[in-house]
This record gives sequence, structure tokens and C-alpha cells, in this order.
Amino acid sequence: MKIAVVCSHVGSHGIQFSGQHGGGELFTFAVLKALDQFYDVTAVIPNGVYPAFDQAADYGMDLYGIKWKPMGDTTDWLRSFDVMLAINHDWLPAPICRRNILARFFPQHPEWDVSGYDTFIAISKFTADWIKKYQGVEADVVYPPVPIQDIEPVQWDRKQNIILCVGRFFDVPGGNNKNHIVVVNAFKDMMLPDWQLHFVGAVQHPEYYQRVREAVGDDRRIVFHHNIVRQEYIHLLQSAKFIWAATGYQAQKPSSREHYGVFAVEGMAAGCVPIVHNSGGTPEVGCLVWDEPDELISETTRLIGDNEMAMALSHQLAEKAQEFSFVPQAQRLVEVIEKPIAIYHHPEKARIYVGAVAPQKIKVALLSDSPDITTGFGVVSRMLGTGLKTIGYNVFSF
Repeated sequence: MKIAVVCSHVGSHGIQFSGQHGGGELFTFAVLKALDQFYDVTAVIPNGVYPAFDQAADYGMDLYGIKWKPMGDTTDWLRSFDVMLAINHDWLPAPICRRNILARFFPQHPEWDVSGYDTFIAISKFTADWIKKYQGVEADVVYPPVPIQDIEPVQWDRKQNIILCVGRFFDVPGGNNKNHIVVVNAFKDMMLPDWQLHFVGAVQHPEYYQRVREAVGDDRRIVFHHNIVRQEYIHLLQSAKFIWAATGYQAQKPSSREHYGVFAVEGMAAGCVPIVHNSGGTPEVGCLVWDEPDELISETTRLIGDNEMAMALSHQLAEKAQEFSFVPQAQRLVEVIEKPIAIYHHPEKARIYVGAVAPQKIKVALLSDSPDITTGFGVVSRMLGTGLKTIGYNVFSF
């Protein structure tokens, strides 16, 4: 099966070192890696953008062999593909393939006419609910497959008194901003002399970053990390006890509350306890949540004071993280692509799409009136049966 993955989140622009990719980049990398295991995949890239596939290798996702091609001035050439999977925020490719799938981080453009798409993928139940509200269609939830195979959990009593906050430093009106200053103020209010707050993230808006540094002042307990490599990032996850996130706090629009939080799953895998704002899709992975900063403070204080409870929660969440790791969510993506669906509910144009079924799920009855004869049809029937078994089919001879 030939699949064109139309994506704008793999470009060399804006991509930083490990631990600082946006969720869109990591989701796209994981989708390409997952599908390339089973299908003939081509990444379709906006014109003039070179795919930064080398960044994906840092996460254990080798994309060097994946074909890619610029979109070009027309999309007609995509008609040769069986399936088109579009992963984009701000543009909608024409759904011209036999099967057309639209993956959404959030329905940023409710006015889009998506009637030509037959399947919708949402990165969370939160996003799926808004797709239903805005555009009246059901979406299959496929959580971003998080590559945590290189993250080993560290026991709570071996960790340091560190709170970690991960997110790029940007401030976009109506965007899913990370609210770093809210985190800074909450940490200062806790007055913990023997604790540290560490920020990890690329600086995208220097003016906003400067405001964050001014809020920090001369507090030496607050540390910043930029452009770190993957192993440094994992070391921070394994050293920290808590993950804090304030994305979605006081957001005025539903789209500003959209965030999944790949780093929360990474933190859980390392034995951290994420305490995140109660918005977007992040609470769905099992994190502790807060609505107001005083709840963030009280929940953190409670766990600092109850070492046994914190240790049990750390172990529980490390196991929970495996549900959102690469293998199970990649399998979920394949299931969505393979599921039989009706395309075009129309008496004349309607048709059923059936994906490629795995060989082991197919039973082949091989009928022959001479299976034991050593020449002619007997040889052919035995060779055919052996060949089908070799590639995984369940063969029964009669």
C-alpha cells in the first residue's frame, strides 16, 4: 500500500536539539516511522523545506530511508497513492486519493470543508471532542507514540530535589503558551530553599524570554537549559522528582488549551510525577492536575511531605507510561488505517475501503485432488502451500 504523509512539521526551520522539539514534530516523526514498517511511505513536504530527519534519529526513530518529495505546484501526482494522511495546522490538502485521512492536533480552522476526508485522527480525547463539536465528525484517538525505549525509571529516593518544566519560550496571542512566569511564581511562593526549578526549552521569542528571566530575578535555585542533547535531557528527567506544566492556564480559547505533553510521558517513564494544568490532552495520560496555582503548590507540598505516597505514585506512573510508548500507539495507528470503512455515503458513489489484512489473520484453504503426487499438480500444490506458509498465511490443505 502506498501512503503519502503530507506534513509541515519535519522542516529544518525551527527544529532544535533533543528535548526541544514541538509535539507536532515528534508526532510526525513517529507516524512516519510507524507506517514505514508496513507500507510504502512518502513524506510530502512544503516546497523549499528540507526534512530534518536526522533529528528523529536522536529519538531512536531512524527515518533516513524514508522517501520524501516537495508538494509542488499541483497535488495531482498524489492520485497515484492509495492513502493520503495529512498532518497540518494551517493548510488543508485536497483529498484526492482513494482514501484520505486527516490528523488533527486541534481543529484550528472550524470553517474548513473536510467532507472529502473519510477518516479523522485526534491526538487526544480532548481534541476529538472539539472536532465533533466544530465539524460534526467522529475522530479516532491515536496518542502521539512516545519513544521512551531509552529512558530507564529511577527510584524516587535516588532522585534529587528538582522540579522540571519543559517547553519552548514563545508567546503567541491565542497560542498554547507555556506560561513560564506562572511556574516561576508558584515555585517562589513555595519557599523551598533546598529545591531547584529547571527549565528546558529553546528560545523562540527573545522578548518573552527576557520577561521570564526578569521574573526569576537573582534566584539561583532556578536554572535554564537550552540546546541540550538527548542524553542530557534524559539525565534531567531521571534526576527530577516532579514535572510541572502550566499550558492552558487562563486560556481564553479552546485551541489555547490544546497540548498533549510528550514530555509528561517521558517524565513518567523516568519516574517523575507530572502535575499539569487541567486542560488539553495531558490529563488523559494519568498526570495529577491543577486548576489554580495554589492547587499546584498544595499538591506538590503534599507529596513532598509524604515520601511513601510519592514513591508509590512514581512507580505507578512509570508503568502507566508504557501505554503511550511507541509500540502500542503505532499499532493503534495501523489499526485505524487498516479498518474497513464506507467512503462516500451515496447510492452510486459509495464504496467500501478494506485495508491490507495481515497474512496471519487470513486462512487459506488449498484444495487439490492430487496433493501426494510427486509430479504435476501435486508438486505445484505443495510448493504453493509452502510458499504461503513461509510469508505467514494459515494454510489448510484438503
